[in-house]
Amino acid sequence: MTLSHENLKQSIQFLLKLQEIDGKLFKLKEEMEKPASDFLALKQQQSEAAAAVSLAERQFRQIDRERRALELKFLTLQEDSRKAESRRKEVRNTKEEFASDREVENLQKRIQETKSLFDERTAAAEEKAKSLETKQAELSKIDAEFKQKTEERNARVSELQGEWKILEDNRNEFISKVHEDVFSMYERVQKLRRGTGVAVVSGRVCGGCFVSLPPQMVSQLQRLEEVFTCPSCSRILFPEALLEAENSSPAEAAL
Repeated sequence: MTLSHENLKQSIQFLLKLQEIDGKLFKLKEEMEKPASDFLALKQQQSEAAAAVSLAERQFRQIDRERRALELKFLTLQEDSRKAESRRKEVRNTKEEFASDREVENLQKRIQETKSLFDERTAAAEEKAKSLETKQAELSKIDAEFKQKTEERNARVSELQGEWKILEDNRNEFISKVHEDVFSMYERVQKLRRGTGVAVVSGRVCGGCFVSLPPQMVSQLQRLEEVFTCPSCSRILFPEALLEAENSSPAEAAL
């Protein structure tokens, strides 16, 4: 690649302006790809609340099944007791009377035990139902908040995409003013260096990675007769003196 001092200087100066855009594009990309921490925290809360509702539903269904089974058992025992009472009225001797009394007594005992268990399960089911209702209300609240946050994020992403389009258009204008080979070098580095492919050298220090450069390289860099890159971070180097000289001259027309 053969470029005059002036052409190379102008190319790198345009790269510095291009780098400002790339830095903004990099931040936009980060924000679009990585949701805000409060959004992620809310999403985690939603997942946990949904899991809590699912668990509460399973617990309620289990106890309610047990309650209904006890209810059926209770009704069956009551019917068996009525039949036993009827049979007791038809006993023919003391032996049959004794057996009938024992049957009725055992059935009444089982009815009381079943009724007691049924009452316990009914109370537990009511408690689980209230717990489920509370957890469902919490989930509904989080769902509503998450929906709002999602809408806000979608709106923000749309806004960022609009900013991205404007920056991309500006970027393309600057690219057209940079020598193709110089831009190619810059592009490779900036993708690895979070949007920065050029480093201004102050004294002997690379402004990108802050490593001291060899004196001979710094001396050659001042003449800017070829492209120099940092041996540490690979960024294209540009002497601060030329940057200051550019800033002290009449400003270029804005693109």
